[in-house]
Amino acid sequence: MISPQESAEAALARGDYRECIELLEGLAKQQPISSNQGAVIRMLLITAWMGQGENKKAISTCRLLAKCNQK
Repeated sequence: MISPQESAEAALARGDYRECIELLEGLAKQQPISSNQGAVIRMLLITAWMGQGENKKAISTCRLLAKCNQK
């Protein structure tokens, strides 16, 4: 059985950014950005947002990731 994250990665690989984002936004709500899984989900979202030209969302999330990983 394919997980939602695997489905999102497949959508991203074929350039279906909207489907990727729809799948990942729900997962992002379940996983904190500070967890490894949460960070991976956000990186995939960043890539999909960039593919759709939503650079502000991508940049904002990059900044959040950078802050979470500073220790």
